[in-house]
Amino acid sequence: MNENTMLQQAIGAMLMTEAIKFEPNSWCFGYVDMVIKSDVFTEPEFVMSVKEDDWNGGPAASVADQLTELVMNGEIAFRPVQEQH
Repeated sequence: MNENTMLQQAIGAMLMTEAIKFEPNSWCFGYVDMVIKSDVFTEPEFVMSVKEDDWNGGPAASVADQLTELVMNGEIAFRPVQEQH
């Protein structure tokens, strides 16, 4: 299992538990703009585009795939974990 696969599975689990939430905002020319809301990313709310063709496996799979790509490219980042003692 490579790093991308593990990251995509982790993001998929966060989508399932609603630690990351998304809602479609607008559609244009085969892309759907999604509003992403989460406390796990450095930006608590942002918009990203997902290819409509990628919705064959359901929107959550497409969102997880796109979020994985954005994290791997450094376009979004997870908030640093702070240890509590």
